[in-house]
Amino acid sequence: MECEHVGFEYQRRPIFQDLSFTVEQGSWSSIVGPSGIGKTTLLYLLAGFLKPTRGQILESGSPIVGPGVSRGVVLQDLALFPWLNVLGNVSFGLDMTNMPRDQKIARAMANLAMVGLADHAHDRIDQLSGGMRQRVALARTLAIGPRILLLDEAFSALDANTRSILSIELRSIHERQHLTTILITHSIDEALAVSDRVIAINGHPAEIRGDLTVPRGEDRALLQSCHDTVLSWIA
Repeated sequence: MECEHVGFEYQRRPIFQDLSFTVEQGSWSSIVGPSGIGKTTLLYLLAGFLKPTRGQILESGSPIVGPGVSRGVVLQDLALFPWLNVLGNVSFGLDMTNMPRDQKIARAMANLAMVGLADHAHDRIDQLSGGMRQRVALARTLAIGPRILLLDEAFSALDANTRSILSIELRSIHERQHLTTILITHSIDEALAVSDRVIAINGHPAEIRGDLTVPRGEDRALLQSCHDTVLSWIA
């Protein structure tokens, strides 16, 4: 994906100005910034839910003009349907296609198995823990077969242990399915734990303040240095 000099205004108030960056295929990029800076708005622009006031966003060289199945979105509030069970939620997007029913169920079950919820296919949503609901939302998005996965504060509502486990599992899914993943988060530690790259935005209107390639490995001093650098950009 490419953002080319993207600007966006809401009620005549500029939210972004001149955002330009490229996300490489198969990479995991995280966009971090303070609360209220417009991170979710940026994700909506990348998803095609909103249109830039100026500039353009490209996917594989073509301008994004609206939502598309190539871009799967997991929202912060998950937007699960309480009147449907787990299987019904995961197969919901597939119900919009002409796929035969048995194939829809098979694909939905395969994605539930991938997130460790195959045994909970017929549970109600209100029977699930927060982490399990997060997995349902992820399975529902992956079931449509996106090439790009857009995550809005995907782990923010979870406890620290569940957040750590789920982020590791999601990174594994990202690699196995060769996804291009973009995570919106306010957590620097979360971004550094899962990402290949961290883009920091700040200011009013928001602009890119820094762009960091995340080193791989267990060098805590190096990771702390990266943390401090990103923090200096968004503080």
